[in-house]
Amino acid sequence: MDGRVTQKANTSELIFDVATVIAHVSSSVTLLPGDLITTGTPAGTGTSRRHEVPPRPGTQVISVIKGVGEHRNIVMRPSSQ
Repeated sequence: MDGRVTQKANTSELIFDVATVIAHVSSSVTLLPGDLITTGTPAGTGTSRRHEVPPRPGTQVISVIKGVGEHRNIVMRPSSQ
């Protein structure tokens, strides 16, 4: 987040392999070229981290896919606030 690596994993660490994830998602959503499926976090991240730092509104989160590129998102506050 904001230039710090907070998670690093490989598809080999997924509970379900990539083909299974795609099959599950595509059973309810039509996937189009360029669609990105995010799968969650590897072990040891999120609430299980020793010093959890939740992203705040305005935080930039970058997902990097080796050999493909990166996807950038800005965290927004919930619409109910």
